[in-house]
Amino acid sequence: MIAIIYWSLISFFPALLSAGKHEPDYNHHAYYDIIRNDKIIGYMKCSKLGNTEITEYINESSAKFSAIIDIAVYSKLQSSFRNGILEDGKLIRLVNGKTKADKHIIRSKDQYLINNDGKSASIKSSIHFSTACLMYAEPSGMKYIFSENFGKYIAVSQTAPHIYTLRLPDGDNIYTYQNGKCIQVEVQTTLATIYIRPRQ
Repeated sequence: MIAIIYWSLISFFPALLSAGKHEPDYNHHAYYDIIRNDKIIGYMKCSKLGNTEITEYINESSAKFSAIIDIAVYSKLQSSFRNGILEDGKLIRLVNGKTKADKHIIRSKDQYLINNDGKSASIKSSIHFSTACLMYAEPSGMKYIFSENFGKYIAVSQTAPHIYTLRLPDGDNIYTYQNGKCIQVEVQTTLATIYIRPRQ
């Protein structure tokens, strides 16, 4: 449940382009409420920064809810693309202030090196789209996208015009788009359904 709400609250990231890099040519931010049982339990901030060469997606979320005990979940996801190819991705998740997930993927020559909570893996491919991109772009025509959270490709399918279902190992996430931007994420779990919607 905690992992799913996280996103699944992946959904998200770290920080602005560091000093010494080119200043962003564009800088977009979007704010979302995280809703459970018709109550706002947290927020998500999604940012897209970039210039002609580098695009960086930063998704950051924080939520508090009760499941026998009070639980506070904070997540931050950052993925940087250079000329349309993933170069670097980082994900951290804290539960009640303690690290529960610490993941990193970095491109090295013809492969990606993945550190998934201390476990190493590699993928030989070029990643052009990941879950960090989902708040800003539809996965139109795609059958699989890379998940920074799970460190592997995840199946995605279009179930209706501008609606896509991401088949995660711990439950489905359903993304709805309007004019190219995500206007709702429905996070299905066995205990509850979580909605992520633009802040009004």
